[in-house]
Amino acid sequence: MDENSKSLNDLRAAYARGELTLYLGAGVSIGSGLPSWDKLVLAMYFIALDGDWEYRLKPYPNYLYSIAEWLLRNRNEPAGITAQKVRQQYDNEIEFLQDLHDALYAGINVSSTPQQLRAANPLLNRLAEICGNSRVGGQGIQTVVTYNYDNLLEIATGNTRCPFFPEQRMSPTPEINRKQVFHVHGYIPMVAVGSNLETHNIIFTEEQYHFAANDPYSWSNLCQIQCLSISVGLMVGLSLSDPNIRRLLSALKRTPLKKPCFALLKRPDRLSATDNDVASISDNAKSYFDKFPGAGIKPVLKSDAEIRAILDLVNDADEKVHQETLEALGVIPIWYDRHEEVPGLIEMIQKVDPS
Repeated sequence: MDENSKSLNDLRAAYARGELTLYLGAGVSIGSGLPSWDKLVLAMYFIALDGDWEYRLKPYPNYLYSIAEWLLRNRNEPAGITAQKVRQQYDNEIEFLQDLHDALYAGINVSSTPQQLRAANPLLNRLAEICGNSRVGGQGIQTVVTYNYDNLLEIATGNTRCPFFPEQRMSPTPEINRKQVFHVHGYIPMVAVGSNLETHNIIFTEEQYHFAANDPYSWSNLCQIQCLSISVGLMVGLSLSDPNIRRLLSALKRTPLKKPCFALLKRPDRLSATDNDVASISDNAKSYFDKFPGAGIKPVLKSDAEIRAILDLVNDADEKVHQETLEALGVIPIWYDRHEEVPGLIEMIQKVDPS
């Protein structure tokens, strides 16, 4: 039996009962041309600085994204610190939101139709399909929790049998024939950005993040806790590195309320060391000779072989340890090797179990 078969069967059963909640991260929207969080913060930093330049360079968005990639490879400043610098440049809330909108959607045609959005992003297409085939009070997705600002999923389900609509507050009785997408970090729609937005719902800086995370009664926390407590979860496009998500999962695992939660995750890459890498490790080990009481010098061939053997052990243990760490949080991983496999895994959740 395939290692993911049982998990997919459990998800299929939850979907059939209408008890499946999706938790979506940046990996869902990147396929449509939207930036990762780090790239978005750096793009906003360029825009904020641009406002103070005497002669505005007005670089094209593709150059901003390219420069952002270079900076991510060559600077060590955490994105949270950069985000705080960005926010301090804005006194006008609407100007900040407009620039955030422009940086977020710079890589996409904002007049795209639902069909065009789905055709350009296979993962979004499958998610729209699995959501759009839901029924209020019946099979399908119960609700969606997203950590993204964008409303691509809502647009993509707009012409389906069951459209999904954005929410920034818990609504106990959603309207008939529609379901909810809870934007727990805030909401920036692709069109009609402006003064109609609730600016205090945007979580952008570390200060805002920690304030929301540490408030047990914040809407963001209550929303996630409620959803994790009443339905089976499937996380898509999330790295699960967010400290608050991990904290909530860990806290819920210790209660009888916790429902099963699955996560689609790329299998950890095996470390690959070149001959130069091994030689460098060996040379570095020799430099520590005088600093460690139990140190010794091995012959080159033996040293190289043992270094590679240790790296192989690390590779063999990495996935197992990763899985055990996730299971300690109450998350069951569904591993894949290539991101292109994810739409197919989503599609399988709608299929009838042949057994």
